[in-house]
Amino acid sequence: MTRPRKPSDAWPADHERPRVLVEHSDGAVRAVSERVLIEEGFDVTTCGGPESLRRGACPLAAGNECELAEGADVIYTGLDWSERSSRDVLRALRNRFPRKSIVIEVRRADAAMPEHLAKRCRVTTAPSGRASLIASVRRALENFPR
Repeated sequence: MTRPRKPSDAWPADHERPRVLVEHSDGAVRAVSERVLIEEGFDVTTCGGPESLRRGACPLAAGNECELAEGADVIYTGLDWSERSSRDVLRALRNRFPRKSIVIEVRRADAAMPEHLAKRCRVTTAPSGRASLIASVRRALENFPR
C-alpha cells in the first residue's frame, strides 16, 4: 500500500526525470499508478486527497503550502468530484499553480463534469489503463514543459 510521504521527503533533491504527483482517493489505483509511472521513468509521489489526511483538509485548500504539488511538473488527480473538499482542492491547485499541468480523472458517470471545474485542466475518464495514464501524463508535459 502506498503511504503519503512527509513533505520533507516528497521529492528527490536532485532530479532529471519529470515529477508527477498522483492524487487519488482510491489507494489501490494510487499504488498502481505510482508503479506504472515509475516504470516509465517518472519521479512520483502520492497523496490520498483531503479525506486521507489526519486533519481532513488539504493544506492548499486551507490557504497553506503543499510541497507535493509545488514540486510536481504534472498533477494527476482522481478525487471524488461529488465531494466539496475535492472540488476545493482542484480550485486551489488551479489558482496556486496556473502554469502547472493538471490531469483530472473522472468516472464515466461523471464525464459531464462542469466546465468551470475542468477549466485549464486535461480531463481523462476512468478507469484509466496503463497506456491511457502514460499518454495523459506525457501530453500534459508537452503542454506545460518543465
